[in-house]
Amino acid sequence: MTQEHQAGTGRRGAPYAYSDNPGPNGGYRLGQAFRSTRRALALALDKPTEDDKTSQRGIAVEALRDGQSKLAQIAAVQQLRVLEQPLIALHANPLKDRLRDWTWELVLPILGQAKADAEAGVTLTRIYGGAYVETLTTGGFDDLDNLYSYLIGTYLPHHKHQLTRPVILHRVMDGLAGDGRTPLTLAVYVPIVLSLQRPTQPDEQA
Repeated sequence: MTQEHQAGTGRRGAPYAYSDNPGPNGGYRLGQAFRSTRRALALALDKPTEDDKTSQRGIAVEALRDGQSKLAQIAAVQQLRVLEQPLIALHANPLKDRLRDWTWELVLPILGQAKADAEAGVTLTRIYGGAYVETLTTGGFDDLDNLYSYLIGTYLPHHKHQLTRPVILHRVMDGLAGDGRTPLTLAVYVPIVLSLQRPTQPDEQA
């Protein structure tokens, strides 16, 4: 993970604990961190049209750029303090919910007397704190199926953890200024909590 990635998490408390873990595409570099609960401006991300060639797995790159600009402008007008770079929130459990039920939201963590802007489609939300597993993929949104499957389906149960809530956070680290056809580099933050369930053994899955 890059220094920019490490600096942008807004974590407090526990330091990173990195380990190389085998993933379905050759391995993901994982870290664990603690995030503080924060208020945020939020903007729903519309699904792209069928002729949009700059979308990555249902996320239009142009919509990300425009959305980040809109949230930054509203934060400036309302004189809010921006606490970290925008995040992309997936509201779903990828291993249980159907793809068509996934919803995406762009969120900007802020501090100050924020107000919703109905005309701009901007609402207020909360980014919950707690323990997170963090990783990075250079495969863009198209790699998320593999990443979710490994992290939530294999890594967390093996380490006696489970998904805290069906809200997974992402941040674009590189590629947003491109033409949208090259996969973005994404940081991914998965909320975790200790699980009392016994990990499933391979022979029990048959």
